[in-house]
Amino acid sequence: MKIDVFSQEGTDGAKAISNCIESFGHKSDVLYPDSMLFSSIEEYGVTDDMDALVNWKIIKDNNMKYLTHMKLAENNVPIINPPEAMMIAIDKSATASLLSQNSIPTPDFTYTSNEEIFPEFEDKMVHKPNMDNGGSGVKIVESSSEIDNGGLIQPYLEMEDNQFDIRVAVVGDNAVSSYKRVSPENDFRTNGGIGGTSEEYDSSEDMKKLAVDATKTVGLDCAGVDIMSLQDSMYVVEVNAPFYLTGVWEANQYNAGADIARLALEKTGCDVSDEKLEEERKSSFP
Repeated sequence: MKIDVFSQEGTDGAKAISNCIESFGHKSDVLYPDSMLFSSIEEYGVTDDMDALVNWKIIKDNNMKYLTHMKLAENNVPIINPPEAMMIAIDKSATASLLSQNSIPTPDFTYTSNEEIFPEFEDKMVHKPNMDNGGSGVKIVESSSEIDNGGLIQPYLEMEDNQFDIRVAVVGDNAVSSYKRVSPENDFRTNGGIGGTSEEYDSSEDMKKLAVDATKTVGLDCAGVDIMSLQDSMYVVEVNAPFYLTGVWEANQYNAGADIARLALEKTGCDVSDEKLEEERKSSFP
C-alpha cells in the first residue's frame, strides 16, 4: 500500500506519520504543495498508486474543496481527516457552535465579524481571532473597547496558579495519549510556541470519552482536544487538527504518529499487529 501525508513543509508530525507507515512495511511520501489552487490531479502531485491520504495541513480557505473534487474522491481513496472537518476545526466559532449544538460542554461564546461591534460585558473575557492558531492574537480583555477586530469572546476560565489545560490526542475511537500544557510566567496561553511547557498527565476515562466525542462531533479522525477542568466541570476549549505530535512526544515519549499510521492502513484493509504498534509508539521521533 502507498499512503501519503499532506502537510505544510517542515512539520515533524507529518514526517513521524510517514516514517511509521514505512516501518509498518508500506510506502509513503510527505507532500508539500506550494499552492492550494490545483486545477488538475497532476498539479497536486497525487499519483494513481496512492491508496489513502493523511490530511495533516492547517486549512483556512475553501480552496481545499479541490481535495474532494479530484480523483481521490472519484476513486474512493480514503482521506484521514476530511477537508470539510479540517475547515471546521480551524474555524473557532464553527467549532464552538457545533460542540454546543451536540451537548459537548464548551465555554459560552459570542462571535462577530470585523464589521460588527461586540456587546458590552462586565467580567474578564478572552478574545480569539476566529481563524488563527498557536495562540496567535489571543488576549484577555475587560472591555469591548479593547477589541479592535472581529473574532470570538469567551469567559476567562481562571486557575489559582499558572493557567493550564489538558491536550488529549485522539486517533479513531481512542484517546491514545494526553499531557498537561502549562502557561509560561506572565502569560495565560499554554501554547508551546510561545513558551508553554508540557508535562505528563494521566487523564480520566471521562475526559478521554469527552475528547473522543468532541473529535467525532467535528467529523475528524484525529485531533488534539484541549480540555479545561474547573470546579468538577470539564470544558472543551478547542479541537485541533492537525495537532502538535512533538508535544505528545516531549511529554510522554509517545509517538502518536504510529496510531495515525495504523488508522490509515486500516482504512485500506491492512492490519498492523499490537506488538508492532507498541514498538513504533516507543520509537524515535520523528
